[in-house]
Amino acid sequence: MAKSVLNVSNTIMKSDIIDKDQEKKFSFLEIQGELKISSLTYKVSDDALDFDVQTPDADHAPSIDEMIDGKEAIVQAIKKNLMTERYAYVIYSDNYGFRSEDIIAKPLNLAAAMIERRVREALIRDDRIINVTNFIFEKTKKSLHVFFIVNTIFGDIQADKEIIV
Repeated sequence: MAKSVLNVSNTIMKSDIIDKDQEKKFSFLEIQGELKISSLTYKVSDDALDFDVQTPDADHAPSIDEMIDGKEAIVQAIKKNLMTERYAYVIYSDNYGFRSEDIIAKPLNLAAAMIERRVREALIRDDRIINVTNFIFEKTKKSLHVFFIVNTIFGDIQADKEIIV
């Protein structure tokens, strides 16, 4: 899938537009003369994104209590996208998430190729992401841990994903 590369050095400008009828605030980024909706979203605490943690008590409940934008928002989007199993939840389109269930028990070289392709597929659909590069794989007893760089309009982000193989 071809994607145009944006050179955003010193060209990002934020502006806010308020829809008086809906009483909603929309943030936009101007990137080289093109107006794009910003990545303004709710910040989800790391506890809320950790599904291995048992249900917390009321004093330690995950929170969604502030807004984030820019690089922080895309980091959160990357984590959420890669931790969501593709096709498993009807709330998400078939284009969202990372498909990992059929990687289990594959030969290591095949699993690595599948993981690299699927990480790219999961992330590149986001308009803020330009490319995913520099894949490095680390094998443990039960898993394959992949480290990579996500090139975004906000700069490069180091990310990783661990898959049981």
